[in-house]
Amino acid sequence: CVATIITETRSIKDIDVGNNLITDKGAGQISKALISNPRISRILFYHNKLTYVSAESFIKVFQSNPTILIDISENPLGSRGVAVLSTALKRFWSHARLDIRTCSCGVQGVKLLSEALMNERVVKTLFLSNNAFGPKGAEHLAAGLLKNFTIRELDLSGCGIGDEGCKQLARMLNDNSTIQYIDLADNDVTDFGVKLFGSLFAHLGKRDALAPSALQRVIFNENPITFIGLSAVASSLTYARITHIDFANCAIDDDGARKLAGNLGQNTFVRMIDLSANGLTADGIWVLAERALSVNRTLEVLKLTDNDIRDAGARALAKVLKTNDVLQELHLGGNSIRDDGAKALAEAALARKGRLELFLHGNLYSATAKGALSDASRRATMFYFFD
Repeated sequence: CVATIITETRSIKDIDVGNNLITDKGAGQISKALISNPRISRILFYHNKLTYVSAESFIKVFQSNPTILIDISENPLGSRGVAVLSTALKRFWSHARLDIRTCSCGVQGVKLLSEALMNERVVKTLFLSNNAFGPKGAEHLAAGLLKNFTIRELDLSGCGIGDEGCKQLARMLNDNSTIQYIDLADNDVTDFGVKLFGSLFAHLGKRDALAPSALQRVIFNENPITFIGLSAVASSLTYARITHIDFANCAIDDDGARKLAGNLGQNTFVRMIDLSANGLTADGIWVLAERALSVNRTLEVLKLTDNDIRDAGARALAKVLKTNDVLQELHLGGNSIRDDGAKALAEAALARKGRLELFLHGNLYSATAKGALSDASRRATMFYFFD
């Protein structure tokens, strides 16, 4: 049916057949139709049942229409399928985005992909998340990226690279001048792996301007990292030029917040911090507010969702909000905040001059406190409250 529509209809340019249990047979029929209709610019095959056989049929499509975008993420392509795509990457690929998330890509597949990336000059964003190629795959990828000068964003979340993989990637990033963003969430990275990046951040920040680094953000969410790992990143902030600190759903606790506070106050590069779901209490938040937020004038987004800061933590943040007009987003959902804390935040919003978006879903304040926040949102021209 889809193949017939493609063959007979010339007005359609985009087609979404994702999540439809399509097999290689169906993909083969659609591929033949795509060859006959070069007007199709994009077709999405995500989350189907396509294997390397489908990847081989898509090669013929790329040959006839090099500009078409085919999304085959979340399919069991395996290493053999990724090897086929690597051939396309060398010969036909013309898109800035390559998405092979959740494709059962193993070490061999990553190795072949990395070899293709060495001489590739088109792809700027590479998604490889949820492919269990582990530290050996990370080693191959690092070798390929050392010779690649176009990739800017790299998603490796859920690939099981561990600390050894971090070691290989940190070495590569020391010499790579183009990668700006890398996602290492859910990779069994420990404090040891984060320490390697802390040293990297400091080194890149100190390095001579003749060899600048583009690296701005490394995501460490959902890893078993404690305050020791965060401390390594915090210590690098004297020199580092990273713009985001992402440690959501780790094991940072109040000690990590205290260490971060001690190094954040005079930093002029960090724009966003995410410490959601880390067991933080009012003790850590008071230090973060008094020692960092009261003097820092570049942080724009602070995410503290699903901690335990309660009213005391909310009051500490409310106090600095009255004088800090730079912070634009504050996420405090799921923090057991009651009326006292909510009303303090409402009063702070009225005293501010700058824009503020306040996220407070899943707390324990009453309808009266909610009314105070809503009233502040109406009266303050740049205050937006989300319950």
